[in-house]
Amino acid sequence: MDEQTMKRAEEIAQLREESGMTFKAIGEKLGLSPSKTSYLYQALLRDHRAARCRELCAAQNQIDISLPLTLGEGVILRRIPFFYQNRVLREDSRRSSFSYLLRNDPDYATAENIQKRLFHIEHKIRRKNQERD
Repeated sequence: MDEQTMKRAEEIAQLREESGMTFKAIGEKLGLSPSKTSYLYQALLRDHRAARCRELCAAQNQIDISLPLTLGEGVILRRIPFFYQNRVLREDSRRSSFSYLLRNDPDYATAENIQKRLFHIEHKIRRKNQERD
């Protein structure tokens, strides 16, 4: 949403939530159709939910956990983000660009980070095992 549309959507939300107005009444007041009013309100709610989700994901991604894994389990876990990335790219290739996806999908970025970390762990363990042999 551009800035002007965002302001209008916030005004609609304020009228809807604080004044208890219907979409029809809000539309009449702002010179919009009830369906456009509803659409802008729902779009604002989606944006707010997405922002909250990004905040929660960012906070959760800062918490380290310790998890004992075998090398084989690590290799399999490293493959899972790859499949996720491919599925997302297949689904979103018609709707958005790759760079948009990298900037705006926290799950994609997390999957990519997991894949990189598990790759480094796997190679570190393999090097240690080769040095022992």
